[in-house]
Amino acid sequence: MSQEMVYPKRDELQRWVLAEAQRVEDEAAKLTDPEEQTRMLNSLQLRVQRRVTEEWWKLADELIVRYNDGYYNFPDGRMDFQGGLPQPDWYMRMIGFTDDFYRPADHYVRPAGKDAYEEAKAGALLSPLVASPSHSFWISLAVTLAACIVTFWLGTFFGKRHAYRSYSKINDGYSAL
Repeated sequence: MSQEMVYPKRDELQRWVLAEAQRVEDEAAKLTDPEEQTRMLNSLQLRVQRRVTEEWWKLADELIVRYNDGYYNFPDGRMDFQGGLPQPDWYMRMIGFTDDFYRPADHYVRPAGKDAYEEAKAGALLSPLVASPSHSFWISLAVTLAACIVTFWLGTFFGKRHAYRSYSKINDGYSAL
């Protein structure tokens, strides 16, 4: 992708910026009024920023259209072509890719050891990974309610205690009339 689209666009824009800057600097050197020189260089800077930004956004749009679905769409303006982005063979073996890969299963990458494909042939991937819960809904509900009650009681206790201390500090002396 970079060699085909990004680097050529970068090189094209760099050549254009350098040529445009040289042309404007040569024209500005012929002028005697510093304000006119400044105005000309500011104009160059704005043109360069706008064009480079517009070109990069156009490139971004083109890259999204070409690669957004994992396929290489429309190379060189051919609207009838769509090709896959090839993955290395070692990577496909590592993630356990087979003809049945589209089926829901436990696809994972082992940190070391056998390939996932070999593990799948041995049936290691078919065992459940999550154990069923050992407690019921009612136990969870009771624990949650108990935690809420204790939290409410602690908040009320410490809130009243703090309010009493704050009130006693403020009202130690006479109240203003």
